[in-house]
Amino acid sequence: MSDPFSDALAIISERGSDINLGDLREIEGLIADCPLETAADMQGWIYEALSLIVNDPLYEGDIPPID
Repeated sequence: MSDPFSDALAIISERGSDINLGDLREIEGLIADCPLETAADMQGWIYEALSLIVNDPLYEGDIPPID
């Protein structure tokens, strides 16, 4: 059985600056599959990684900036 956190990080790693809203929806689905006690931490780490990509001025994808 795969680990949702590792799967989400793999998507971010593989897609890099090509990440898009479809990838984000897949990542959000993975977060929803996590055990409740780890989901909050996982969500924080995932969105921090995503923010580094989408807040970069060179990012040209369809995910809006993340605060």
